[in-house]
Amino acid sequence: MPFENTEGKVTQLGQLIADGISKELVASKKIKVVERKDLDKIYREWKLNLTGAVNSQSTREIGEMTGASYLLLGSIQKMGANEMLFFSKLVKTDSAEIHQAASVSMKADDETLLLNRPVEKAEESKDDAVILSKKGLRNCVWVESPGVVRFGVNETKNQARARAIVKARQKAMTAILDEETAEEFSNFSEAAFKKENQLIENVLLLTRYGRITEEKIMEENVVDAKDCKACRYRVVLQDCVTPPKENIDKGFQVSLSLSRTEFKEEESAQVIIGATRDSYIYLMSVDKDWNQVTAFPNSLIKENFIKANDIFIYPDESHKKNGVRLVAELPEGAEFSAETLRALATKQPIPESLLNEKYNLLLEKLSESNIDWCESASAFTIRKR
Repeated sequence: MPFENTEGKVTQLGQLIADGISKELVASKKIKVVERKDLDKIYREWKLNLTGAVNSQSTREIGEMTGASYLLLGSIQKMGANEMLFFSKLVKTDSAEIHQAASVSMKADDETLLLNRPVEKAEESKDDAVILSKKGLRNCVWVESPGVVRFGVNETKNQARARAIVKARQKAMTAILDEETAEEFSNFSEAAFKKENQLIENVLLLTRYGRITEEKIMEENVVDAKDCKACRYRVVLQDCVTPPKENIDKGFQVSLSLSRTEFKEEESAQVIIGATRDSYIYLMSVDKDWNQVTAFPNSLIKENFIKANDIFIYPDESHKKNGVRLVAELPEGAEFSAETLRALATKQPIPESLLNEKYNLLLEKLSESNIDWCESASAFTIRKR
């Protein structure tokens, strides 16, 4: 499948990478590769992307339609001014389980960076975030940013609104960090989100970036586009973003990917975590009030140091042999739920005492202690069997 950028959109670079990999595999004569035209047809039909549309059902259907045993997915993330991180995972089509994962970073020239723009450039790209003069509590900086998304008959206004809010948050973060920031969750397409507006609000709260301490919606409305009437949803947010220290390592980033983002109750899950620097990794479940529970490290698996650009899978086969499992569990009495996991990477171990703090206070104290940190989050849904 074509590699995607942090907005979950196919880019020219992503297409070139996918084509190049296919040619190399075909030339090896060791692996049978599904023809690109067949994958393109499936891609258009399901609108697959790394933000959540690839699930156990869709991967099985791809396998049945094409005869493919594995699906190769990838993403491209810009780091700092001229560096890029390439991340890939090989997924079994019969189970959606991750077979292998890898990442690599490299320097990128201006031409390569331009190739990573979406094939269809977003209309709101000229409508940039503005840093406001007013200051917030604890030195956070107010940023006003717009988010515009296309929507139609296949989703509700609330689903489109949520995607627009995610996009505006991303712009605010990018304005302060001066680097491209990944959308934490942008797949609100599942049918349950059409009926349960509160689930959408929960996901928006659960996946808010840790650096955003306050948020206000200034404008929101349905707008026209050049080619259609009332087919865009636009929001304008004001976010108060805590800026990093002046000497921050802007190339320090962490990525978090779930084996899939739609689960049935009691199904097993895996997470893939990678960082661009030698790091200590913490996997946390954080609720809308910033209460957090540390899932990893734990009493069974204590070693949480990984080397730069290495891939950490949790739980892997060795973890499972030690009795470690990651299982999707519904809250008591619920038929459907939206949950989130966060990966926190630090260059020094977090003092044990801080792990009992609320997540937002933990980040604040890490900054005060001059401990470099970065985060990523992934939301997922669980439904009753």
